[in-house]
Amino acid sequence: MKDMKDIKESIEKLTEDLKRERDEIQLKLHLGKEELEDEWEELEKKMQQLEVKAKGVQGAAVDASEDIISAARLLGDELKKGYNKVRKKL
Repeated sequence: MKDMKDIKESIEKLTEDLKRERDEIQLKLHLGKEELEDEWEELEKKMQQLEVKAKGVQGAAVDASEDIISAARLLGDELKKGYNKVRKKL
């Protein structure tokens, strides 16, 4: 049977291991949050670009609007993928 000293050491080791694991998880959460915030900022910039392109379609000539529509669709696809990526990380 273990004596009190062994039990105490065992509990202290478990406590230290759990504290270290907790600290690592907290760091990963913090870094993940920063990464998500950076991704979100990029998506917000793309959304603003898309809104500008959408407004441009209304005032553009037919030939030019095809280019704007293609660019807007591409940007829209990038936004969808980005939003899905952020959603999965939440």
